[in-house]
Amino acid sequence: MKHSKLVINLVVVRDLMSNIALVSSLQNFLNQRGAVVEKLTAPNMVALMIDWFRLISIKEQVGDVAADAMLFRYGGWSEGCATGFNFGLVRRVTLGDSDKTQWQSGIT
Repeated sequence: MKHSKLVINLVVVRDLMSNIALVSSLQNFLNQRGAVVEKLTAPNMVALMIDWFRLISIKEQVGDVAADAMLFRYGGWSEGCATGFNFGLVRRVTLGDSDKTQWQSGIT
């Protein structure tokens, strides 16, 4: 019983480290480029995210990767007198040993 519990805990720690590695990868890339997220324009954000996806291999940092995809998300809303529109690019990584373990990092 103790052995099984230990294995489960190790899997959780490994998955957590994978997520941290993905977020850290984006933060490091932005820092190297001197980008301040709060001051990015839409074209600059798109260019940075595409460069991060194109130039930085997540497999080297995370390990066995089944899928590495860039997602475009957008949407609008209206709440009373306030209306708005959001869009963002998100990198989604699916770990190789499980189609259910996915990590995401991006800018909205």
